[in-house]
Amino acid sequence: MDDHRTVEGTIADGQLLDPHGMDPQTVLRFVKCVGGWPGRVLVVACEPEVVGDVGFGLSNAVERSVGRAVELVLETIDGLRDA
Repeated sequence: MDDHRTVEGTIADGQLLDPHGMDPQTVLRFVKCVGGWPGRVLVVACEPEVVGDVGFGLSNAVERSVGRAVELVLETIDGLRDA
């Protein structure tokens, strides 16, 4: 599939699905629409240092945060398994 084209499909309310522009709300609406509602959703995210032109790579601040984000995800998974 060409990474730059729009996915052929819509959410029940007619919103077009675009894999490059799907914010969390759109993703969850789509999941619910196809009957796969996960129930509880946990999000690990970071805020970009600079929002501007799209480029390649990570800013230094985001790159420094990746290791801790991985640790947090693994800790969260362990916590959910123990619950």
